[in-house]
Amino acid sequence: MQPALIICDTDTDFFYAAKESFFDLPVSVCCCNVQKVPPGSFDCLVHAGNNIVMPMGGFDKFMESWLGDDYYPRIKHEMEARGIGETLPVGGSLIIPNENHTTNNGPRWIAFTPAFPNRPDTAERAMTGLLQAITEHNQTQEPIRTVVCTGLGTYTGNQHFRVVAQQMAAVYRQFLSTSDTEAPPPLPAALTHFLNNSVSGSSSSSSSSSSSSCGHPDNT
Repeated sequence: MQPALIICDTDTDFFYAAKESFFDLPVSVCCCNVQKVPPGSFDCLVHAGNNIVMPMGGFDKFMESWLGDDYYPRIKHEMEARGIGETLPVGGSLIIPNENHTTNNGPRWIAFTPAFPNRPDTAERAMTGLLQAITEHNQTQEPIRTVVCTGLGTYTGNQHFRVVAQQMAAVYRQFLSTSDTEAPPPLPAALTHFLNNSVSGSSSSSSSSSSSSCGHPDNT
């Protein structure tokens, strides 16, 4: 199954770049804090982290405060169980269950996807690894149907937001064109309502939006 993809980021510039880059794809783009997305309305949140799996940036620390102090140790444990070693390179992605999703109002799954350290093709490699991890997950476990993803590697001083959006869209476009699985499912009603009432919209629409006071924490 191809999961439905929602690009959700607090950076206004990235939001407009993503709408432009994903214009021909069945993707929704939203400029907001991911924690504002209705609980239970999506299956998986992508955490664009770093390869040493440590809370270095604002979004890393936000994830730890949201999901609990054991969040990073659980990722490390999964890496150890898979024989990955001390670092998870850009291009890798781990699907981690959020065992407390009913109490922390988070999604059932977290896709920890390194997007640092930065290289010219960081977003491309990270997006490729993410989609591969979700595909493998869906072959053996309850499928991930909806994915909320921030910009992959738009940290301060790294790739330009437009380059990131273009690389992510190119990988997703290629993924859809070569996948022989069924099309993404319709979005849940609560998620559709949220997207229709926020600074968002289908990337294939031509509607214009005014600048948004996108909320913190910084998703990028």
